[in-house]
Amino acid sequence: MNIRNWLIHLLGGFTKQQLGEAARDQFQLGEGMGILMGRKDCKVAWKILPLPFSDAQLAGVEYGTFVTPVGFGTEFGECNIPAPSPNGYEQRAFFISKKDADRAEGDDVICHRSDKFEDPINSDALVPVILTVLR
Repeated sequence: MNIRNWLIHLLGGFTKQQLGEAARDQFQLGEGMGILMGRKDCKVAWKILPLPFSDAQLAGVEYGTFVTPVGFGTEFGECNIPAPSPNGYEQRAFFISKKDADRAEGDDVICHRSDKFEDPINSDALVPVILTVLR
């Protein structure tokens, strides 16, 4: 230890190296607390939705007619849609912005294909959605 560092230590001060280490430790502590607080405060809503079609409907028994899927009538009023074909239905993955996810009920949201974004899975601004397409 040189005389300058010895004198700084004797007087209760810090060297530049000690200040840099303390600043790095403080930054890492603050970053860790921010992550923990963000996880605690993030809004997560889980819902289990009933399967809208019976097994017979998915097998194509009512193909060519119009049906009201379970829950659609109460959610959207009178809602007759073409019954699924014998091939059932297809699910596609899309993304919506987090701002759109917080829109008031009844507002339409715009779905985007995953190839539109560079890294949608790790994006903080996007929410994945599953869209069911009737066949």
